[in-house]
Amino acid sequence: MISFSNRSTQDQTSAASHAVTLWLRASAWGMVALVLLFLLNNFLIFWWDWPGVLALSAHQGWFGLNPLSKPLIDEAITLGWFQIAICLVGLGAAVVYPWLTRDVGLRTEAVRLTALVTYLVRALFWAMLLVGIVDAVISFLRVEDLLIFLVGQQMTLDLGRTSYRGTYVHYPLVLLGFFHRIVCARAGIHLACATDCCGGIFDRYHAVYFFI
Repeated sequence: MISFSNRSTQDQTSAASHAVTLWLRASAWGMVALVLLFLLNNFLIFWWDWPGVLALSAHQGWFGLNPLSKPLIDEAITLGWFQIAICLVGLGAAVVYPWLTRDVGLRTEAVRLTALVTYLVRALFWAMLLVGIVDAVISFLRVEDLLIFLVGQQMTLDLGRTSYRGTYVHYPLVLLGFFHRIVCARAGIHLACATDCCGGIFDRYHAVYFFI
């Protein structure tokens, strides 16, 4: 009787610990999803002229928001519903993923989230650095009237437009920054292994961070 009672107590403790682990993992991925959805939502609003979740909510009269001065048209309403669907899918994935991978512990999840956040921070750093440098060079050449001799008059006028420069200059540079981090991360891992095999002349962390 005592053995059965102890086993029942252990099962209840294990179930409670498992539920707490799932809740913590879902909360962690939920915060990551909220940040990514916030960035994606701003991108869709300010670059692609989508209405946004708040604008659609105000149009529908939800949450006590003041009505829009200019009601949304049918196409904008459809895009707004797409944005709501994207948010729901993102938040839903943050909850479903921990449930589908119930055997993953908190330490393993912490390593995964750390790797993801580290990659995003470094990739975004390189993306902003490349965009800043190229943008500064283009602006300098335009101000000094040198760009027209390099790319022609029409291209000079196009590069002066924010929409054109953002689409054909900034976006490829952002993608290049993300690709650069993938390549350099792999190269850093190989270099770290090589230095270990050669007697550890450089510390492993120095080898990895050399490619920041």
